[in-house]
Amino acid sequence: HDKDKDHDEHDEHDEHDEHEGHDHGTHDPHFWLDPSRASLAIDEITTQLSVIDPDSADFYQENATAYKSQLSDLDKQMSSVFEQIPEKDRKLVTSHEALGYLGHKYDFEIVGTVIPSMSTESGPTAIAIAKLVDDLKTEGVKGIFMESGVEEKITKQIAQDANVEVITGLQVEYVLEGETYLQMMTKLSELIVEGLK
Repeated sequence: HDKDKDHDEHDEHDEHDEHEGHDHGTHDPHFWLDPSRASLAIDEITTQLSVIDPDSADFYQENATAYKSQLSDLDKQMSSVFEQIPEKDRKLVTSHEALGYLGHKYDFEIVGTVIPSMSTESGPTAIAIAKLVDDLKTEGVKGIFMESGVEEKITKQIAQDANVEVITGLQVEYVLEGETYLQMMTKLSELIVEGLK
């Protein structure tokens, strides 16, 4: 395992992504879809809680340490699950910009989105739709991951035109009632594997 080589490849990947409009964070606020970034957020939350309530600082730190261990385990689990997907099939298209951080972390190519911006309010142009259909075909993408209520009609039409599947059940905006973040991320990784295998 060549750490320097891996680092160089990631640098090249980052540069390629910036030039191709696939940057990881400028438009995509979903940092929590990378467990290592969620872990950084835990550090900041713990620090702020400890400032507000210094008498409980040890309690916050103990809980943060335990949860960060769970996040580390989640990261390893997701890496292992994603290994089931051949490299040539690690291509994602979603209804809107949502999986940039996850894609970067786990070496997926973000081929495109139905809605070409973070807003779920503005629909794609005819030119953008035609380009996405072409990209889906030429890149050999297996399907479009669709969130409920986000341009469903257009997404289904694009998928039909490109002869790919619509993969429903994408849940990235919030944790469902009765579910934990860890469960949400496990379900997400399983959905991606099922959609791309």
